[in-house]
Parts: sequence; C-alpha cells; structure tokens
Amino acid sequence: MAHNKFLPRMLAAAAAMTLLAGCGSKADPGFSPSNPVNITIWTYYNGEQLEAFNALVDEFNASVGKEQGITVESSSQGSVTDLETNVLASAEGKVGAEAMPNIFSAYADTAYTLDEMGQIADLSEYLSETDRAAFIEDYLSEGDFSGSGSIKIFPVAKSTELLFLNETDWEPFAAATGATYADLATIEGLVSVAERYYEWTDAQTPDIPNDGRAFFGRDAMAKTTCSSTPSSSAARSSTRRTAA
Repeated sequence: MAHNKFLPRMLAAAAAMTLLAGCGSKADPGFSPSNPVNITIWTYYNGEQLEAFNALVDEFNASVGKEQGITVESSSQGSVTDLETNVLASAEGKVGAEAMPNIFSAYADTAYTLDEMGQIADLSEYLSETDRAAFIEDYLSEGDFSGSGSIKIFPVAKSTELLFLNETDWEPFAAATGATYADLATIEGLVSVAERYYEWTDAQTPDIPNDGRAFFGRDAMAKTTCSSTPSSSAARSSTRRTAA
C-alpha cells in the first residue's frame, strides 16, 4: 500500500524540515537516536480507520523512527470539521489552542487558507521523480497553489464519487419524461435531470405550488492531506509549515 511505502519518507521529511531552521541541513538534518525529534499528526480518523493508522504509526516508531531518532505522536481530533476548526485555531494562535501539529489531514480549501497565512511548506524537494511517478499527477498538482511545481498537499487518500439511484422512483419518472441512464453520465446531465425531476414531481400536485422534490443530494467523503510543521519555537518562527 502507498501508506506503507511513503509514510516513513514523509515523516522523515517532516522531521528534516522541523530542524532546518536550527543546526541541521538537508544533507545532515541533525536528528538521530541520540538527538531525537518528535512529529505530531492530527487526523479525523475514528474506529477501524484510526486503529489501522495507529498501527502504521507504531510500526514506524518501532522501525524507521527508532533507527533515525523520529517519534510520531498521532491524535484524532474527532470529525473533519473539528479537525479543521482546531488546526485553524492553532494557526491563528487563539487562546487555549494547542500548538500547530507537524502533519494534519485537510481538504484542499483548508490547506489553501493556511498557505495564504504562510503556514504551509513545500514538499516537492523531498520527492524524487520516481516518487512522483507513483502518483496520479493531478493528485500532486492539486496542492500547487502558486503554479510553481510545489507540493503542498500529499495525497494520503482520495475519495471516489458514487451515485446511488432509487429505481422505484426512477422508473415512473423515466417512463413519463424519457430520461435515461445516459443522461446521468455527466454532472451537467445530472443537473438537467434534477431540474426535470423537480418539475415532474411538482406537477403531480397542481393545487400545491413549488412542492417538487430534489432528485439527488451530494455528500463528498473526506479526502486526506497532510501538512508538516516545525515543533520547536525557533523552527516555528523561521520555517514554513508543510502541507504534504
């Protein structure tokens, strides 16, 4: 899985950036078993997803992390909304907010907002061409907010859009209006069918105006991005945080 292949590298990159503002460099980031570094990760994971992620963190801490002096601390912030609220509160320095995490899950719009605040760093220099080739290019370019080839969103997970159709309601509507499955092949077609469905259901009760029913509702599953941030006060003042 991509998690197993790229999580260690992403965490190592985050640790390197944490210390870039200090005595370290890319060639010698400065951390080791005798000079360890902690990386904090905030997610919205719960249940089995959280258990699986924590197992990956434990595996990293016991292997690559132990060898390189990197310890990862993972925390679930609850829902996606809770996570977004907490990250923004940290970035804005609100009273009572926790310190900004090094890595966090986020939608692209949240990452963009934080990038505008100067809170997101660029991971492009930490991925080789071979690494980049393992991803769909659009997944990486989604976080290239400046158009300069930067990588400020690391596609740990992506969503798949699914359409569930109630054939009991669809069949009489289709028979009456000539709507077909082919009409649902594009978002434009779906919107057109939705308009026709509203008008068709509204016409069923001519004595009650504007009581047509909605044809579909959209609910996007959470997609995951991460961002790494420096954890020491010195690094925090001079190093840009990274959405990976």
